[in-house]
Amino acid sequence: MAERPIEFNVLSTMSSGFKLMLRPPPHVEFLQGNPGIPGHAERKGAMVQGTLEVRGTAKAKWVRVELRKIEILPGGGQNNTFAETIGERPITLWNARDDEFAELSSNDFPFHIAVPETLPPSIALERGSAIKYELIASVQLKGKKSLFKRDPAPIHTYSAPIVIEKFELLQAWPIYAQPQTRQSSAYGVTLIATFARVAFGPGDVVPVEAILRADVPGDGAILRAYELTVRETLIFRSSPPQVPPNHHSHLHLHSQQPPRRTPAAQTRSNLIADQKVPVPVQIFPGTQHKCDLGCHIPLAQTNVSFVRPGISK
Repeated sequence: MAERPIEFNVLSTMSSGFKLMLRPPPHVEFLQGNPGIPGHAERKGAMVQGTLEVRGTAKAKWVRVELRKIEILPGGGQNNTFAETIGERPITLWNARDDEFAELSSNDFPFHIAVPETLPPSIALERGSAIKYELIASVQLKGKKSLFKRDPAPIHTYSAPIVIEKFELLQAWPIYAQPQTRQSSAYGVTLIATFARVAFGPGDVVPVEAILRADVPGDGAILRAYELTVRETLIFRSSPPQVPPNHHSHLHLHSQQPPRRTPAAQTRSNLIADQKVPVPVQIFPGTQHKCDLGCHIPLAQTNVSFVRPGISK
């Protein structure tokens, strides 16, 4: 289904009849391609594409568009919200000459913004924390002139939400279907766990083959149960605070502000699923016991789509 055009009508603050409209390409959404998948000769990389439509006439200085990433740490609020423009700077679609204001009339400005492969996906977590993206169109208009003064040139903006899903995280890719084996030894026994694949999504079953082997001669070991757990670990790292440039190098050192500290990373671990299989068996030296385990990932688990299962005896 085609995304509805997002219209920004600023009749109350701009010249009468002047408005901006953000439109995606016909019958598709703003986001094109597969984020996270490199482009090649036959397939372009992921990008945000559309048209900024200007209707009406007004005195303006520039028209810009940008894709912005917004990260919100747990608790939310201004101190826990960090914004970053994707790319070096906003894209200027139109500007007046000589850094002055000029007449901006009705026109269509097509644009496209490349989506880097390293961008994290859009996610919404607990306590208001999230990663989201917005397509922002902005225009700087000439301030109104009164009898005694001229108002500052206002900058009007409007944002359209962009949802980014990372296609390289799909658990069906062959790269995630490579079996892996982990083992751990303690108290004269060795636990060997084999994973058929390493990526799982909501509704999937995490299959694990567990083998317990007795290594040390003696009476062996009594096996009580196997336990399989899948945990999710979320790490929130805030960007370092931006220090404004010092344009007054001649000032004394005592006038400089102390450097700002970057907030420490916040870590949270949640239990996603677990399974316990009672196995009252005695294992003698030189023998082993095998058990097939499996945890079901809940359908509501949509925070991440790549997890590493952990197994313990």
